[in-house]
Amino acid sequence: MKTAWSDEFYHHKDPTHDNGWDHIKLQYAEDCWVQSVIHENATSAIGLRCCKNCSVFDCQIIGNPGHNGFSISGFSHRNLIYNCKGGKQMHTYSIQDRVTANVFSTAF
Repeated sequence: MKTAWSDEFYHHKDPTHDNGWDHIKLQYAEDCWVQSVIHENATSAIGLRCCKNCSVFDCQIIGNPGHNGFSISGFSHRNLIYNCKGGKQMHTYSIQDRVTANVFSTAF
């Protein structure tokens, strides 16, 4: 996935810099996966919110640095982020809100 975003990233400058060029957002998803996606020039690559039993694996962020790389938030439980490369995001891997039993493995 590639966006046309080319601005220099400034943390919390405005909504565009925080989430204007987001790629994949899963909400209230269960038993699903995202596999082998290369994210280029994303403010946020993949976000799981209120998800359960989801997997993200073999994904990579390249190009222009952005805000969040791979995030898990809301009431998300039992999710796996595996073998992902986070690039130069401000918050490469993040957990927010009330989440439990989530795993980030072989992530760099």
